[in-house]
Amino acid sequence: MGNLIFLVGAIGLSVVGSVVLWMRNRPATSTLSSIDAFKREMTALGSERPVGPPAGPAPRPSAGTVRAVAPDPAAQGHPDGVDVGGS
Repeated sequence: MGNLIFLVGAIGLSVVGSVVLWMRNRPATSTLSSIDAFKREMTALGSERPVGPPAGPAPRPSAGTVRAVAPDPAAQGHPDGVDVGGS
């Protein structure tokens, strides 16, 4: 008889736990729940990025532009003026 009472108690606790979880996780059914869900989705899709130039690498100069480059002090000791990385 003790085993039967334990089995009924375990099944009863499982049923009560399942009902509690179902009640907590069921979709909202209030009159404003669909409006709230829509607002959440629109907020998630909305962009709050600053308006201005796009972030990223600077644009490359056109073919007619010449840029001055400072010489590398480590490359000055090499006969070709090229830094070979070992000096």
